[in-house]
Amino acid sequence: MFVYVNAALGQTETKALARAKENMFLLKTGKFSSLEKRLDPTMSRMVDASKLQGLWEGLQMQYGNLLQMGETTIKTKDTLFLCITPLQFEKTKLNFRLVLNHKLQISGLFIEPTEVPYAPAAWVDPSLFYEVKKAVPIAAFPSEGILTLPNVQEKVPLLIIVGGSGPTDKDLSMGPNKIYKDMAWGLATQGIASYRYDKRTRAFAAKMGNQDLLTVKEEYLEDLQAIVAKFSRHESIDSNRIFVLGHSEGGYLIPWFASEVKGVKGFIIGAGNYHKLADMISAQLLHLNRYTRSEKERADLLAILARVPYAQNKLNLQSPKDSLPLGLSANYLINLNTKAPVNYLSFLQRYPVLVLQGGRDYQVPVTEFEAWKVALANHPQVTFQLYHQLNHIFMKGEGVCLPSEYTEPGNVSKTLILDIAAWVKAN
Repeated sequence: MFVYVNAALGQTETKALARAKENMFLLKTGKFSSLEKRLDPTMSRMVDASKLQGLWEGLQMQYGNLLQMGETTIKTKDTLFLCITPLQFEKTKLNFRLVLNHKLQISGLFIEPTEVPYAPAAWVDPSLFYEVKKAVPIAAFPSEGILTLPNVQEKVPLLIIVGGSGPTDKDLSMGPNKIYKDMAWGLATQGIASYRYDKRTRAFAAKMGNQDLLTVKEEYLEDLQAIVAKFSRHESIDSNRIFVLGHSEGGYLIPWFASEVKGVKGFIIGAGNYHKLADMISAQLLHLNRYTRSEKERADLLAILARVPYAQNKLNLQSPKDSLPLGLSANYLINLNTKAPVNYLSFLQRYPVLVLQGGRDYQVPVTEFEAWKVALANHPQVTFQLYHQLNHIFMKGEGVCLPSEYTEPGNVSKTLILDIAAWVKAN
């Protein structure tokens, strides 16, 4: 269902609204080549018809078939038109945000959770801390960030939270849940400061240039190095007790971070894979395939699975995107492979390390946790924590974990946060 044009809208806004509705119709009906022609020059360098198809099919693969397309609304920001269309899938409701420029070309497209109030855990005490907005200290890419500080006089340890794959926001927002915010508020209640921030790719993907040439250096490392350097000089932070927690892909990169980032006291690997992405993804796809009831979803999953052997055995810089899983470029995957933990384990030896794993995690299964235990068996200062009821985002559940669980209201495990706090205090 589409919204009727409001006569009160300005003529240009009316045209923008009509164009946004046309774009959503093209997306819904699979006219990806037609939609590609409506991208602005910057978006055209990053996105093509195959990526648009992958985005749309990926949504339905994760959340089920589209049941309803709601009314499109529009608002202006400078010379841009922000167009929001609610989408009701079988398993969840999301907002699709299209950004149009003054020529009504597509300048951005984003998937966002619907507005549902965030509820912190009952045990968190907001009177014990305060928050300050602090952008990532890189002039060209000042991503939004938040410093959470306990209400104490003495200097405190700091935990920097590094997100996982994709253009994640500072809170790792999933429906009503804010995973990294839960961690920050829980740690602050225990007297530990934290810093969480948007990935550079969230707000500055277009400014970063050709996405096919992007590597984890630009996506992760440069920001992390600048953040550590900045907060080592902060008046409220104990510069000798700065820790880094990498979640998911951020956890996979921890050994590499240890080789490149100076001024860190210790590292936490949170649900991070030990093996390369192409060597691990099969288990994730087979899990989803096993529990889906949709024949289309099953076919889509098997199609992705069929590309995995190529990524494992034939990957090269000339590999076409449609031969690779997840729509990642060959350059990115090759670079990511070079940063595999096995290549950097020696750099972790001089740091205390904490490895966290959820027992119900299907994205990074427990077999990866076991691989870390083998790889770090001779590490002098390593602690392993397995939480049998937790999923990939460290929330409790029962039975088989599926993607829809991530948007069910809840909070990060108190036990896990207290364990992190105890480990930081002990180091």
